Amino acid sequence: MSVGENIVFDPSHDELAVADAVLAISASQGEDSALKMVCLRTVDPPSRLTAAGVPTALNTTAGASSLSAAEALALRENDQGQTVWRPPRGGVRRALVSRMIKMVVEKGGVGEEVLEGLAGVET
Repeated sequence: MSVGENIVFDPSHDELAVADAVLAISASQGEDSALKMVCLRTVDPPSRLTAAGVPTALNTTAGASSLSAAEALALRENDQGQTVWRPPRGGVRRALVSRMIKMVVEKGGVGEEVLEGLAGVET
């Protein structure tokens, strides 16, 4: 997962709650013991599933005045100086995705660490 430029592998529940992007990267070990990416999946982080805050000017239960649809849209989209939390929009940069993949498949990287851990599991 990533938050800004920071990359976190095996995030905790609290770390996932603030993630900008969550990727599932599947890797395979070839005959030369080098890892290669075989699959990349994106997962919607909880921050994208959380509803945005409602500015007081739009909250009819807080005594907000009647607004036209255009005024309400302008307040919601432009935030009009409100300090209401908004879920992140957009995606993650390609360079960051590339860095995450490289950290998994590189020699001595996270992928090798995971495979070594799996090799130690007794069945």
